Amino acid sequence: MPTRVLIADHDEALLASYTAYLAGEGFGVATARSGLECLEQLRHSLPDILVLDLELPWGGGAGVLARMPDGSDVPPVPVLVLSAIHQPAALAELVHFPMMTDFHIKPLGVDPLARIIRRLFDEGPIDIRAARPRAGSTPVASVGVAARGADVFSPVVEACDTGAER
Repeated sequence: MPTRVLIADHDEALLASYTAYLAGEGFGVATARSGLECLEQLRHSLPDILVLDLELPWGGGAGVLARMPDGSDVPPVPVLVLSAIHQPAALAELVHFPMMTDFHIKPLGVDPLARIIRRLFDEGPIDIRAARPRAGSTPVASVGVAARGADVFSPVVEACDTGAER
């Protein structure tokens, strides 16, 4: 059975590119264009992973993440967050969402996206309940995480406010 991916992005061109490429690579792909549509998809067709754009209209990516805690009507799934936001203060809040398994700055190419999804699943089952910030750590400008087990949050992008080209 193919890995089921829900892609939630407001950018129609990027959504179409991701969908076509991932489907061609053997993934099962569903899409959402808003926070509300994403929540509805999560309630009715549970994916193996959610690729979530933070800039979604109608609720935003953070709104979707906030609806996924235990006991919610939205089941928690591993989430790969994509964002064009380069503001450390806005991104620092993301470390409080344990279902976020990875973070990347947009735009992210189709082949790297497929490789990231495969890598996440090749490393074994994703235990989103075990992912927590390191004890004593504080959010820093290099907000980006690859949560892969208890007490593991490692930086995966450089400081957002350096102005460096991506």
